[in-house]
Amino acid sequence: AKNRVSVFQYYSNTGWAVSARVSSGWKHTYKLNITETRSAGLYSCAYYTGKPGSFVQSQESNRITIKVKDPPPGPTLSVDPPSGVVSEGHPLLITCTAPGDASQPRFHFYQDGAKIVPEDVGSEITTAGPRTSPTTVSVLNIPRVDTNSTGEYTCRYEEKQSGRWILSTRSQAVTVTLKDPPPQPVLSMDPPSGQVHEGFPLLITCTAPGDAGEWRFHFYKDGAKIVPGDAGSEIGTMEPGTSSRNVSVLSIPRAGPNSAGEFTCGYEENVSGRWVPSPRSRPANVTV
Repeated sequence: AKNRVSVFQYYSNTGWAVSARVSSGWKHTYKLNITETRSAGLYSCAYYTGKPGSFVQSQESNRITIKVKDPPPGPTLSVDPPSGVVSEGHPLLITCTAPGDASQPRFHFYQDGAKIVPEDVGSEITTAGPRTSPTTVSVLNIPRVDTNSTGEYTCRYEEKQSGRWILSTRSQAVTVTLKDPPPQPVLSMDPPSGQVHEGFPLLITCTAPGDAGEWRFHFYKDGAKIVPGDAGSEIGTMEPGTSSRNVSVLSIPRAGPNSAGEFTCGYEENVSGRWVPSPRSRPANVTV
């Protein structure tokens, strides 16, 4: 037909324009993807009939006003431990807090830009609205951190507005890194040879490197942890004065046949309220 519509043209007062060719019909719908506030403005359309080289343009349609609302404000992201430095095997909590006026938000967490699916990373996501606070909170819980838990974390939330879910801007990023385990302790003996006569004393000393604030020491014999004060053991653990807080001494006042074996030691270091174990020391052999 001579008057068949061939092209629809859309305009805005910002200089934007787009054409859409059609093969038939007098109606066309263009889906406008609103990605930023500058998409706001006055929009209109027109159509062309005829063939290329002899198009006839219609009058411009009425103009409609499109207003673009800013996305919901970004949430706040926090991490426990606050430093973001966590020891392998320890828990990690990442909390996303939406502003107080957010209405029934749905939360999303991201690691290095990729959306987190809790089942895939061994984590759990829980959402709660504190009774005493207008904010709504979602917590990403990783019970046991490993090398896959490191990276840059962010979060967002969706808020329902006029029947549609509107995505907020992203939170600030927090970085999670693994803390190296405490360094290996050094085990020494008196007598240094490890050969002791029955009935004579034996001292086994465990020394932790560095000058960190707080340790807990453990001694092991043939792989089993030594518990001072066990029946018949006559084993005591003592920590010297404040000048040597990184040293613990296992004292066996009277060595006997049961004192022979392979001894090792380890310690735990208090890191932000959590006890982080060191590797075991090199073994030392005692013969009686």
